[in-house]
Parts: sequence; structure tokens; C-alpha cells
Amino acid sequence: MVRKYSGLQVIVILFFYFAVPVKSSWMAIDIVEFAQRSPLIITGKIVKVDYIESDKMREYDYAYIKIDKVLKNVFKDLPLKYGDTLKVLMSPVRVSGWCTTDIRYKEGRGGLWILKMYNNLEFSICSHPDQLQPRYKQRELWQAGALFVPRVTDENGKQVRRYFTRKEWLFEKWKR
Repeated sequence: MVRKYSGLQVIVILFFYFAVPVKSSWMAIDIVEFAQRSPLIITGKIVKVDYIESDKMREYDYAYIKIDKVLKNVFKDLPLKYGDTLKVLMSPVRVSGWCTTDIRYKEGRGGLWILKMYNNLEFSICSHPDQLQPRYKQRELWQAGALFVPRVTDENGKQVRRYFTRKEWLFEKWKR
């Protein structure tokens, strides 16, 4: 039996057969692996945003996150606790060179923040959209071991948590 196709059906079939996969601006990431590599993970809400007044292309706005919970902090020189406010970099609102990959949030936006630290020792919430997760992801990250501070063996053969200064963390990151 020979099947007959209409012209539109042939066009649709050819379109899907020869279609090129579309690439997005953001590469998919494994959220557990991303969290394991992050030095600082918190839950909290943006309580304030400082907008820059600049025409420079890559200036950042600052967002201030009021911390509800510190889930992971590998820094011995950055003590954080409930109620503290952390200043973080965010894609700017008021620049002429706005880009579709810019990530910015408004006051009141909250969740689980997987922070990235830049070489200038400032933290960012604008390097990947998956840096903001729903709070319920905390359980998944905990069960996968992504919220644990790295451990090393001390001189007595005992496993201990390894904490860093922010400069030590950068040095270790660049060694890898």
C-alpha cells in the first residue's frame, strides 16, 4: 500500500528531518556539581538593589541578600549567619549595552542562591540562571553531598573540614 502525503505534510517532515539543533545562550548544567564547586550557598531574599549610574558596558548593580540560612560557607574570613546581609553583583539595569544573557532580579526575589566568587573577591548572582534555585532543592543538594565543606586529612590522620580565606580559595581554584 502506497501512502499519499499532502504538500504541507512533506514540508513539515523535511523541516524536522533537516532541522539544525538550536543552541541557547546558557548551557545546561548539573545543579549538584555546580553547587559542589560553589564556595558559598545561602537561602534568602533580595532586600535592596543599588543601581549603578554609569554608561560603561560591564559595570554591575549590587543586590543585597538578607540571609535566612547559610547552607555552605568554606570561608574562614567571611562569617555569615541568619539575618546578615550579603552584597552581591548583579547584571546592570541602566546600561546602554543590555544583553539578553543579563541576569537581574528585583527586590523581594528569594530562594536558594548558589554564589560564584570573582577574582576581585566579590560574589555574583549573574553568571548562570541556575544560581537561583527554589528553596526545596536544599534537600536534594544535601542528600547529594553538595553542601558539605571539603575535608582533608590532618597530620594525625583525622578527617577535618578545610576552610579557606577568600584569597586561598581563588589560589586553589586556579591551581586545578
